Amino acid sequence: LSVHLDELREEFLATTVHDVQQPVSALKAIVQLALRELGGPNADLSRVALMLQRVDAQTSRMSLLLGTLSDASRLTLGRLDPRPVDADLGVITRAYVERLEPEAAERVHIEAASGADLNGHWDPDLLERVIANLLSNALKFSPPDQSVVVRLTSHADWVEASVTDHGIGIGEDELPHLFSRYGRTSGAVESGIEGHGLGLSLSKGI
Repeated sequence: LSVHLDELREEFLATTVHDVQQPVSALKAIVQLALRELGGPNADLSRVALMLQRVDAQTSRMSLLLGTLSDASRLTLGRLDPRPVDADLGVITRAYVERLEPEAAERVHIEAASGADLNGHWDPDLLERVIANLLSNALKFSPPDQSVVVRLTSHADWVEASVTDHGIGIGEDELPHLFSRYGRTSGAVESGIEGHGLGLSLSKGI
């Protein structure tokens, strides 16, 4: 058991470093392109603005990853303390989608009935973490030409958010382990799709 845990920790650390390096490398490349464009005689400011949007999206991606790791650790230690305030689920969801890279944002369709009351007393940061984890999974496991639908529904005493994708699916025998810490489906592993197996566990904990 001790050897197995050590292997899990080492794999987790290696995956984390790799996942952090990806957005960092992308950020560096985009900034270099922007600087080169601005240093030219006829700088295209609209192109630079698009580059800055990509920088913002990559920063959000890295922030989500680091936040997930931090919150998962605090949840395990019993130190994840929500700070609820009055907040609107629709506003939180749309704000997150707007920070995605344009290609990803275009794939996300938000459906909410006109005039639906999506207000509640929540921790907006933690609630965004849940939305972000669900959307991240949906986008990651779906073909790049397929859309992802977020439906926001208000009820008398509660609000529902559902995320629907056209991804690889989950075997019925794996459903009981869906929210296990470090749990990953066989389909995800066989497809070579990277991940920590923390997002859904953290979302359930929140």
